[in-house]
This record gives sequence, structure tokens and C-alpha cells, in this order.
Amino acid sequence: MSYAYGTHQRQEERAKADRAWGAGARPRGSWTKSEIVRMIDKKLGFVEAAIADGYPHWFLLEHFLRIYSVERTGRYGRYTQYYVIDEAAVKALADNPWEYDELLSKERRLRKVQGEMKKRFPEEWPRRYGLYRKYCGCGVGHDVFLDADTSLAALQRECEARAGKRRSDKGDAEGQL
Repeated sequence: MSYAYGTHQRQEERAKADRAWGAGARPRGSWTKSEIVRMIDKKLGFVEAAIADGYPHWFLLEHFLRIYSVERTGRYGRYTQYYVIDEAAVKALADNPWEYDELLSKERRLRKVQGEMKKRFPEEWPRRYGLYRKYCGCGVGHDVFLDADTSLAALQRECEARAGKRRSDKGDAEGQL
């Protein structure tokens, strides 16, 4: 089987990508907030565009775009996903904007927590990773490290408890043999 990507294939893929672009589809990185609002205004109306203009860019990208097609573009034929405005989501926004307001507030809280965890991660990972290596052979899993509220002492107690439980399980199994 040959994996060569010839000139003819590349031209066909570029033609498909051009058709997708002509239909209003863009790669995700090409969608700016003003472009999303302009397309909503063009396709659905001024009221929906005015409502959508009140939301941040990341929220609009997440909830009001849908995949239109996936094309192989570029020199080496890498896949590119093309997105268009999801008209059903925009109409749902116009019908019930309070639902999207609640969703936005929930996602903002989640992003805030994730940001705090990202700040905390570089400080605590070396200590935690050292503990993980210490107890790795004792059956301590990765799930110990997922909780953001775990202190180093609590983490060590948890690792020791799991390691002790694992050792006692091995001892019971050896005693039965």
C-alpha cells in the first residue's frame, strides 16, 4: 500500500476546501468574535446577533459553531476541520437566553477552577511525583493526584493507606497459597 500523496489528490482536496470556504465554513482559528456575530446577523437576523454579541469569544466558539467538513489541506495533507454557524443553537439562544446565561456562568466557574489548578500544578507536581514514584510499586493509582484540594500530608497519608492495603492484600493472597 502506498501512502504517497500526489499532486492530483492534493488539487482535489484543495478544491473541496475551497468549496467549504465558499459555503461560509472556516477553520476554527479563523473565527473571530466579530466574524461570528456578522455571520449570525447575515443568516438569522439582527436580534440574534445582538444577543450573541454579549457572550465572550470562547463561549461562542464552543456553542455556536458546528463542524461542516474535514478536509486534507496543506502541503503534507494534514486534516483541517471547517466550522459553520450552528443555526439551531442560535435559534435556541433567541428562544431561551437564560439557559445560555446559566451555562456561561457554570463554564466560567469551571474555567476559574481549572486556572487555579494550572497555577498550583508547577509548584506541587515535583513533590507529588516524588511520592508517586515512592509508592508506585505498591498499587497506588493516578487518581490520587486529581483532587485539587489535597494537601501534601493528606496525599502522603492516602498513598501510605493504599500501599498498606495493597501489601495486606498480597499477604493474604500468599497466606492462602
